[in-house]
Amino acid sequence: METRKRFLTVIVMVLSYWFAGNIMAQEVSVLPIDPSNPEFRAKFDKLEFNDRFAVLAASDESNHYFLADFSKFQTRFEKIWFLNLVFQDAIIVTIDSAIELDRFWFLSKRIYSEEQVLDEMDALKTSTFKRSEEMTEDEKAEWMGIHDKYK
Repeated sequence: METRKRFLTVIVMVLSYWFAGNIMAQEVSVLPIDPSNPEFRAKFDKLEFNDRFAVLAASDESNHYFLADFSKFQTRFEKIWFLNLVFQDAIIVTIDSAIELDRFWFLSKRIYSEEQVLDEMDALKTSTFKRSEEMTEDEKAEWMGIHDKYK
């Protein structure tokens, strides 16, 4: 009888710890990053860029989340070219699809510093502007016909 009582006590304690752990984990909720949700996007409407192309908007235990000021791009070609460069990049990941909006979301792993990511984004933006100046309108239209996946 004593062995059974100890066994039941151990089972109750294990279940209690497991249950308490799950409740506590739910209380520490991380801001869900969901650029497709208009309510989520609205929370960041007042975030100031202060002449910067991109800013760190949020972080969690794994990632940094950045907003880029897509109003800096004058044409759809520039937006798509920039995103194409991001797709090839090892540091920055696109997590947004609303290229018609002026604010676009990206993430990077926390192993990269904020400065590294912002420098990389600025370099990609500069490369985009350079390429835009070099190409004719016909070349841009042809390239867009192949690469514009945001139609």
